[in-house]
Amino acid sequence: MNLNSLESFALEKLLPAQAATLASATTRLTVLERVLTSSGFYSIIKLPANLRGLPDAIELQCKFRLKKLKTTGYFVCWPQADSTLCLEAVINRGHPQSLLTFEQCA
Repeated sequence: MNLNSLESFALEKLLPAQAATLASATTRLTVLERVLTSSGFYSIIKLPANLRGLPDAIELQCKFRLKKLKTTGYFVCWPQADSTLCLEAVINRGHPQSLLTFEQCA
């Protein structure tokens, strides 16, 4: 599967130093698994060779605010292996994930 717009947005927020590389690699990033959860989503993304070994941090996190719902949430990612990255979005207070779009995030 290809990255959707929300996954792309989340990666740009979580990995600002790699934003240009991510933008040019978007068509080469493959989503191996995408699971919608009761409060967001969880994705496993296969990275192309030039993006492998991204930040040494164990976990990267970025908070966001949903404009119309007056609630917050966060994106988080972590390496699962050298060639895969886990990406998760969680909306606080249990709002349905269907309300989560990159246009809503501030």
